[in-house]
Amino acid sequence: MSRLQWTITSNFEGSDESEAHIVFTLHSSERAFQVANLLRADLEEHGTVGLVIDVQPVPVEYDEPYEEFWHGDDDPEEIVEVMNSIEFSVDVQLPADVQTGRGKREIHHYAGGHWGDSISYFKTKDNFGWSWGRDGHRIIATVAEDHLDETTRVMIQSLIGNNHLYSIASWADDIRKERRDTAPWHYVNIPLGSTYNASRDCPPPRSCVVEKISGFVTVLMDKKALREQRAEALKWVVHFVGDIHQPLHAAKEAEGGNDVHVRFLGSDRCGPYDCNLHGVWDTSMILHAGLKPTDYAERLEQLVKTDGLAGQDGGTPEQWANESVLLAQAGWVQDGAKLDEQYYRKEITVVDRQMALAGLRLAKLLNDTIGKMTPIDFR
Repeated sequence: MSRLQWTITSNFEGSDESEAHIVFTLHSSERAFQVANLLRADLEEHGTVGLVIDVQPVPVEYDEPYEEFWHGDDDPEEIVEVMNSIEFSVDVQLPADVQTGRGKREIHHYAGGHWGDSISYFKTKDNFGWSWGRDGHRIIATVAEDHLDETTRVMIQSLIGNNHLYSIASWADDIRKERRDTAPWHYVNIPLGSTYNASRDCPPPRSCVVEKISGFVTVLMDKKALREQRAEALKWVVHFVGDIHQPLHAAKEAEGGNDVHVRFLGSDRCGPYDCNLHGVWDTSMILHAGLKPTDYAERLEQLVKTDGLAGQDGGTPEQWANESVLLAQAGWVQDGAKLDEQYYRKEITVVDRQMALAGLRLAKLLNDTIGKMTPIDFR
């Protein structure tokens, strides 16, 4: 089975910054040019000149067949047309004043309007991790949805309509371009070998994921808050509970592993970008499993049953962060390390367990908060 890979090469006159790679999985070539125009507009806003875009299709072979699938009750906009997708690889050089995340230079996320459009951004040498990647957040939200009380489901519907929880799971990444100050909210910088210290690891005004989960839960339960404010708070909570369970999002060292360059399963390249420890944990290990998000969620449901994880669905954001930094320390490697099949088999069990726990804990958090309220509480 093959798909088309379109390569969009962007050169910037007078720029000496290192290259970056941006991967777009989109529904059509027209979508590629639409996103390319957004990219052009964003960079021109920063004063970049001489942008040249060259688009060429290249066949890419995949070991596993891709197929179109659609959950019967989903809105057609949420159909994931994998078989008809086109993957776009974009090489760009970034202007020096584009700064986001943990000091990394990157271009921001363009959602593009279709749920099935997945867009990730990677710097050649310094990949900033979108925690778990888009698939990981979808998987976590799918697990959570399976454990929501009926009242909680009604309350969620009153905020986001007849949509699945996973439809909002990556919203917090989607809006980074417009709200760049939110980047530090996705992680917490705890030194390896330590535990969470609010004054050291989460100083104002930057804040961090630990404090933001609690803060947005407060907004979610505030009967005086507007419906729009509560709906946005829900989107933050859904995403951040996933983020805090990604071990590298709790580690301070080497920009959460972004600066730890590795070789993963015999390759220096993880897709279109250089492998680093953070990216391997975010996406590469999940993708190596070769499962669709729905199938992966089912796999995690089996793990919940076999390992009795349902009894571990409690805790606080601080406790979750402390668990994550311990796991980050256990899975930490030195720059230049070779991550072989043995490393993958060991750590994918940690990835699976963390995503399963994130789903369970998100469900319990929502059940224990808005699940105890009534629609009349939401104006």
